[in-house]
Amino acid sequence: MWKSVPSLPPLRPIVPSHDAGALLRSLGDPPLPGKSVVAGHYLQAVIERAAMLATALAASADLLGTVGSDD
Repeated sequence: MWKSVPSLPPLRPIVPSHDAGALLRSLGDPPLPGKSVVAGHYLQAVIERAAMLATALAASADLLGTVGSDD
Protein backbone atom coordinates (compact mmCIF):
# COMPACT_ATOMS: atom_id res chain seq x y z
CA MET A 1 0.00 0.00 0.00
CA TRP A 2 2.83 2.41 0.77
CA LYS A 3 5.04 1.60 -2.19
CA SER A 4 6.58 4.39 -4.24
CA VAL A 5 4.62 5.79 -7.15
CA PRO A 6 6.25 6.04 -10.59
CA SER A 7 7.02 9.54 -11.77
CA LEU A 8 4.64 11.31 -14.12
CA PRO A 9 5.50 11.71 -17.81
CA PRO A 10 6.64 15.18 -18.93
CA LEU A 11 3.82 17.65 -19.51
CA ARG A 12 2.82 18.38 -23.08
CA PRO A 13 1.66 21.83 -24.23
CA ILE A 14 -2.09 22.37 -24.44
CA VAL A 15 -3.29 23.79 -27.76
CA PRO A 16 -6.61 25.67 -27.62
CA SER A 17 -9.37 24.60 -29.97
CA HIS A 18 -10.34 26.93 -32.79
CA ASP A 19 -13.90 25.56 -32.83
CA ALA A 20 -14.91 24.28 -29.41
CA GLY A 21 -18.50 23.53 -30.42
CA ALA A 22 -17.76 21.37 -33.47
CA LEU A 23 -18.59 18.09 -31.73
CA LEU A 24 -21.84 19.49 -30.34
CA ARG A 25 -22.94 20.76 -33.77
CA SER A 26 -22.09 17.40 -35.34
CA LEU A 27 -24.66 15.77 -33.05
CA GLY A 28 -27.45 18.06 -34.27
CA ASP A 29 -30.00 19.98 -32.24
CA PRO A 30 -30.92 18.65 -28.78
CA PRO A 31 -34.13 16.58 -28.75
CA LEU A 32 -36.29 19.14 -26.95
CA PRO A 33 -39.60 19.73 -28.75
CA GLY A 34 -40.04 23.42 -29.55
CA LYS A 35 -36.88 24.48 -27.73
CA SER A 36 -34.11 22.59 -29.52
CA VAL A 37 -32.58 25.61 -31.27
CA VAL A 38 -32.52 27.72 -28.11
CA ALA A 39 -31.08 24.83 -26.07
CA GLY A 40 -28.41 24.35 -28.73
CA HIS A 41 -27.37 27.99 -28.40
CA TYR A 42 -27.11 27.69 -24.62
CA LEU A 43 -25.08 24.49 -24.85
CA GLN A 44 -22.78 26.15 -27.40
CA ALA A 45 -22.28 29.10 -25.02
CA VAL A 46 -21.40 26.77 -22.13
CA ILE A 47 -18.89 24.85 -24.25
CA GLU A 48 -17.23 28.04 -25.50
CA ARG A 49 -16.97 29.38 -21.95
CA ALA A 50 -15.45 26.12 -20.69
CA ALA A 51 -12.90 26.17 -23.53
CA MET A 52 -12.01 29.77 -22.70
CA LEU A 53 -11.50 28.95 -19.01
CA ALA A 54 -9.43 25.87 -19.88
CA THR A 55 -7.22 28.02 -22.12
CA ALA A 56 -6.78 30.59 -19.36
CA LEU A 57 -5.88 27.86 -16.87
CA ALA A 58 -3.32 26.40 -19.28
CA ALA A 59 -1.84 29.86 -19.82
CA SER A 60 -1.59 30.48 -16.08
CA ALA A 61 0.32 27.20 -15.66
CA ASP A 62 2.61 28.09 -18.60
CA LEU A 63 1.37 25.06 -20.57
CA LEU A 64 -0.15 26.88 -23.52
CA GLY A 65 1.08 25.60 -26.88
CA THR A 66 0.57 26.72 -30.44
CA VAL A 67 -0.71 24.91 -33.50
CA GLY A 68 2.13 23.28 -35.37
CA SER A 69 4.56 23.19 -32.45
CA ASP A 70 6.61 19.99 -32.27
CA ASP A 71 6.47 19.74 -28.46
